[in-house]
Amino acid sequence: MKYTISVILLLCLFAVMAVTSIMQKSGTCDEIAHHIPSGAVFLLKGDLKMATDSPPLPKYIVALPTIFFLRPNIPNDQRIWRNEDRAAFSRDFFFKYNNFSKKMIFLSRLPVILFGILCGFVFVGKRDVW
Repeated sequence: MKYTISVILLLCLFAVMAVTSIMQKSGTCDEIAHHIPSGAVFLLKGDLKMATDSPPLPKYIVALPTIFFLRPNIPNDQRIWRNEDRAAFSRDFFFKYNNFSKKMIFLSRLPVILFGILCGFVFVGKRDVW
């Protein structure tokens, strides 16, 4: 029981530190160039063209809160997001078509933090570990 309380306190500390740090950190190249824009294109337009280089589910998971809370703008012209130069579309997605890039990055990081907390609680729930 004493370990369970310690782990729960550490998970709370992890949650506070993770949320406060993502407010201060800039987006990584993978988040901006691949994960968020390609997940958003699939969730808003139903097009899988941008999600061919790696497993697509993580991209959809990180883009889901952005789509749900912010409804980012993506032009209807498929040639824009089906262009071979994904970096150009990604830059435009964050800085031309939408003007809330910091909010998009913040919201896209929340599912990863929640997954980490969930894994910690699953670990605490295993009685045979202690």
